[in-house]
Amino acid sequence: MIENDEKISEYIDFPRTFEKYGWYKPILVLIVSLIIFLIFQVLLVLFFNAIYGWNFIMQIANGGYEVLNTEAGQIFTDLGVIVSIPALYLATKIVKDRPFSSYASSRGGWNFKLYFKALLIPCFINSFYIVRDY
Repeated sequence: MIENDEKISEYIDFPRTFEKYGWYKPILVLIVSLIIFLIFQVLLVLFFNAIYGWNFIMQIANGGYEVLNTEAGQIFTDLGVIVSIPALYLATKIVKDRPFSSYASSRGGWNFKLYFKALLIPCFINSFYIVRDY
């Protein structure tokens, strides 16, 4: 049981291992990341407004679920979530809190080998359904 408690304390104290640690820096990263995220969201809305028109944006804003079932609606909602990663990356560069990879993993970096292994499962399942439909 002691080994498990040590692992938990290492995970909790992980940010303190960095050279420029400050208790307030994660809060600053959150605030700056939210500001950048909102800027990206506004740019995304303006981009889709230029392509699909203001009617598309207003239907999404008013809860038009039938618009979200279109390809453009899927792309719009996916990009709305995807822009959070560059927002966090830019916020970590601005505040200079700690490396960006430390937000994704407490082991010191992103495990690409595990990521691509896990990515094969949904790709395989999706390709199975695509082949079956033909």
